[in-house]
Amino acid sequence: MPAIKGYENFWTDEDGILYRQCRKEQPRVVIPASLVYTVLTCYYELPFTAHQGVSRTVDFISRKYWWKTLWSNVSEYIKRCDACARRKTGHRVVAPLRDALVAHEFLDVVSLDIVGPLPVTERGNKYLLTFIDHFI
Repeated sequence: MPAIKGYENFWTDEDGILYRQCRKEQPRVVIPASLVYTVLTCYYELPFTAHQGVSRTVDFISRKYWWKTLWSNVSEYIKRCDACARRKTGHRVVAPLRDALVAHEFLDVVSLDIVGPLPVTERGNKYLLTFIDHFI
């Protein structure tokens, strides 16, 4: 694989894909500016990526890809993430723990919780209501 003149760490493969390799690292695909947003979306918003912070997201992306402004693009993308902004509410009030209630009969002690937002279903639903009866 011949290096690009003047850029010893860069080369293209037979399909014209540009790579960058430094030291003994794995070669990484160079991402053009037009695809940066797509890569950020895939590596930050998919369910298995779990909205990690800047460092973890940069580490995750940089295993396979490279572009000059990676760190600053990830930082800006995360600052503008609506889901993260809603989750970071600032001061959190912690309720004091109390003794657990013991259920003595069916529907004596129940719990409700709303899970979501989840991926939207075919019927347009994105939240799940859970109901638990604590009677054993």
